[in-house]
Amino acid sequence: MAYSATSNHAEGSSFRHYIFLLSIAFVVAILDQITKSLIVRHLHVDESIEVISGFLSITLVHNSGIAFGLLPGFSDVFMIVTLLSIGIVIYFYVTAEPRGKLLMAGCALILGGALGNLIDRFRLGYVVDFINFGFWPAFNVADSSVSVGVALLLIHFFWDGTGPAKDASDSV
Repeated sequence: MAYSATSNHAEGSSFRHYIFLLSIAFVVAILDQITKSLIVRHLHVDESIEVISGFLSITLVHNSGIAFGLLPGFSDVFMIVTLLSIGIVIYFYVTAEPRGKLLMAGCALILGGALGNLIDRFRLGYVVDFINFGFWPAFNVADSSVSVGVALLLIHFFWDGTGPAKDASDSV
């Protein structure tokens, strides 16, 4: 087999992309677990610490449902759905070409957030939520990471010149 600097460079670049993806995902999951551990150590369930009066508090909530506390009591089902989602994001990332920075960051944040909440479900049977704006259900670092990751993917596909918005403008 002949040596090819181009293919060797592409393989190295691809490897760095995977390292980036996994590094960001693990950092997010670790930060999520650290923040949850601190909250659980210092608060009882439904206990709050007001951060900004009438606007933001830290409130320990055990969430056995999905996002925003919907469908409580189906934690086992949500573990399976989360595992499938992780698999889909990884498959999507591996098969996507080209891999722009928004795509890489979006997938990494989604994976990290999914991993953080999955760890809770396996360990505790529920997800620890604690960021509480009062007008919105409590959430955590993992939830925020997934939301930002999805937003980055939407930007990547609709405003970064690679998605349907680009295709529609080309046909005009």
